[in-house]
Amino acid sequence: PAASLSIDGVYSVITAGISDTSGNSSPPSDASLFTLDTKAPGEGTLVPKPVVVVKEGPAINGVENADGIQINVVPPSGTVVGDIITVTVTRPDSTTFVVTQAVVAEDLLSPGGATITLPAQSVQSGADYLVSATVTDAAGNVSASSIPPSALQTDPSVPTPFSFDTVGPTTPTLTSAEASSGPNILNATEK
Repeated sequence: PAASLSIDGVYSVITAGISDTSGNSSPPSDASLFTLDTKAPGEGTLVPKPVVVVKEGPAINGVENADGIQINVVPPSGTVVGDIITVTVTRPDSTTFVVTQAVVAEDLLSPGGATITLPAQSVQSGADYLVSATVTDAAGNVSASSIPPSALQTDPSVPTPFSFDTVGPTTPTLTSAEASSGPNILNATEK
């Protein structure tokens, strides 16, 4: 019964057998172990959600996007090697795309967490995007959605924003307000 499996952990099934209505019984099965895991990474811990940082953000230009956009995801407590980080990017039209990556030991040791690269062709210039992340463990439990650094003390449900823009400012026109001797000519008292 499900009520007897209320605590996460390793359980063993000693043996099992089957009997039919005629009284015939199968031989007993071999003993077996299984793990009950009902907690998502971060659940019930001091770091319950991933933290997302857009390394080049919040405004990204064409040079920075040439090799893709690097997203740092600091996994929540309880994340282990092999768990899957899912980064979801929401486009301006509310469609999304997803990038996934398995957690490796370095991701858990680095203060910056895992670096996940959004492909350069995945974003369009002149647009604003939202990024969020979750971590899924081997049992399929999914963490709460990420916390953007700017919202740690305010609204932890807001995804991390960034914008991508490849259009530079217009070329400035230089003029001299003091040029009384003619356009772009300064006399000895004006310089």
